Amino acid sequence: MHNQKGFTLVFIGVIISIILISGALIFYYQNELMFTQPKATQQAYPSKTPSLVTNSPAPTASSEINTNNDPTITIVGNEAKITGIITDVNHGCWVDASCSIQLNNKIWIGYDSGSTPLMLSDNPPARGTINGGDFSKDKSQYIGKRVEAYVATTPDGSFTLYGSSKYYIKIID
Repeated sequence: MHNQKGFTLVFIGVIISIILISGALIFYYQNELMFTQPKATQQAYPSKTPSLVTNSPAPTASSEINTNNDPTITIVGNEAKITGIITDVNHGCWVDASCSIQLNNKIWIGYDSGSTPLMLSDNPPARGTINGGDFSKDKSQYIGKRVEAYVATTPDGSFTLYGSSKYYIKIID
């Protein structure tokens, strides 16, 4: 009888340890997803900020890029005005990552960070608006649409709707 009691206590201890280790791993990897910056050549995924990395070189302050296949980007300080054609919509925020749109197969603009710890905190960052559409619905209806965006830039060359309620992404045609 005494041996069975000891086995039960060890078994319960092992189960509790597994639960604690599983919780710690889930917390670690969820934060790892949120705080890992992808390489510029990789598909864009969540970064340290609720935005996504660009797939093209970041322009310098007050510069403008405009070629036939590039979006138009004007950067002043830490804000950017961008126009381009939507070529992809990423719904990563549905699985606790970041949602974003890709313009001209070149840059990503983050617009939602899902249920990440940052967004679930008592003081989530201000976020701009999306005018003329809802990217969370059927993404194929937005591919090929021209948009204008007024967004924040980040030190890593990302563009994001987070940082101010004055930022926006607007479908213009």
